[in-house]
Amino acid sequence: MFYAGIDAGSFTTKAVVLHNEELVGFIVMPTGTGGSGVARRALEEVLVLISGVRTAR
Repeated sequence: MFYAGIDAGSFTTKAVVLHNEELVGFIVMPTGTGGSGVARRALEEVLVLISGVRTAR
């Protein structure tokens, strides 16, 4: 199963994706003034990074 997490702080926004308790992707980007838009972009970008990960092993 896949899990995603986002931490949007005042300086940086971080997004991670786990697959079966294994870290498969992460990204860190400046938050700026984007607020929730930056969180969405971080999640979208980390999902693009892991798009080659298979769902079945």
